Amino acid sequence: LTGDGEAMAYRAGAEITCREFLDSGNYGMLPYPAWRGGRGSRATFRNYIDGEGRQVFTHYQAEADLALDFAIHAGRGQILWDIDDAPAEDVERMRKRMMNSDAIESERMGFDPGKGGKFVQVGGGAAGAPNAQTGGVWPVDTTCATRIPGLYVAGECCGTRYLGAYHPAPGFGLTGSAVTGSRAGRGAAEYAAKVKEVRVDDEEIARVAGSVLFAIENKSGYSPRWVTQVLQNTMIPYFILFIKHEKRLLAALTIVEFLRDHLVPKLVARDSHELRLAHETRNMVLNAEMILKTSLSRTESRGQHYREDYPRRRDPQWLVWLKLREDQGSMTVSKEPIPQTWWPDLTKPYEERYPKRFPGE
Repeated sequence: LTGDGEAMAYRAGAEITCREFLDSGNYGMLPYPAWRGGRGSRATFRNYIDGEGRQVFTHYQAEADLALDFAIHAGRGQILWDIDDAPAEDVERMRKRMMNSDAIESERMGFDPGKGGKFVQVGGGAAGAPNAQTGGVWPVDTTCATRIPGLYVAGECCGTRYLGAYHPAPGFGLTGSAVTGSRAGRGAAEYAAKVKEVRVDDEEIARVAGSVLFAIENKSGYSPRWVTQVLQNTMIPYFILFIKHEKRLLAALTIVEFLRDHLVPKLVARDSHELRLAHETRNMVLNAEMILKTSLSRTESRGQHYREDYPRRRDPQWLVWLKLREDQGSMTVSKEPIPQTWWPDLTKPYEERYPKRFPGE
């Protein structure tokens, strides 16, 4: 949930892809009790009204999936779950979901769909992880190998890109994980059977040990919990993660790069538990940098990636995947063209190719 797999692969030299496309219902990279419902709640209950009493329509479609963000951005908060006017079958589905998976939190909040009412969701925050079934470590073939010999990737860390620019519905994670797990397992086994024994010298062992234990060895510095809170305060606002603009992205990137260069090296851990927190904080900072740099690079809007300053899709210039890799200590962004056989029909007018509009188009 803190991007550890992608962070380890990135530092080993692998390529990471599709960090600009966020999954708005997945509490991953920056977990936070946000105002938007989780994906499961949106699947079972969609009766939202804004602060002016108007219904907000949400669907599993890229542009509409940002409907709650757009309402907040237009100043029409707070967003409410309107139980009183919801269809009875929606209320029953929500009640069962709350009983099965969210009972303790629902009881604490006093949330009982069966009793009706309008329940407030706190406005202004947002939580999201990069779309796990789209982005991740870039595989170079169908064995899920990467550009690093011997490194194979599976599950939600594998950048299969089979869902595209947004996550349309729940249930895809197990499917992709089963396929990539099987293929990566076979590929890794075949590689291991052929590769010669690898010996690691003492100098490399000492270097890796220092990298792993850095926060234990630091005698003074910053708490991982505090640095994580600063990072969340920087990244979580909806106008950074979901309603994007160059000026705001650059401002957030300035803070994240400061965390990376000044605070992360001085994280302090008093025990193995805090050492784990330090590494998670370090990895979340790295993932935040990935999100911001790919979001800045893609100067268009597509799927779950909405740029307020570039509200249109730009074909064919941006029919590409973005890839990140480390190059001499810097994070570089490159383009990988999407095969033309997968392109939309460019002979059709833009309005016919993309019938749903982003705000500002």
